[in-house]
Amino acid sequence: MMNDKIELEGKSFEITGLLPNRKVQVTNTENGRLTTLSPSDLLYNSLMDAKLEQINKSISNKPLKR
Repeated sequence: MMNDKIELEGKSFEITGLLPNRKVQVTNTENGRLTTLSPSDLLYNSLMDAKLEQINKSISNKPLKR
């Protein structure tokens, strides 16, 4: 999770800190703005959903081993 880069609605974010109580510090890579998010924040949930979608896409693009 640390240093993960997440694309959301044409913007790029990077997880730059893991904080207590599942909070994260994210950096908007376009303007360098740091933001602390908690699980109750809409942006937090949107970023986690976008990351899960990225993971699912990378799994589905891998060829099957036989």
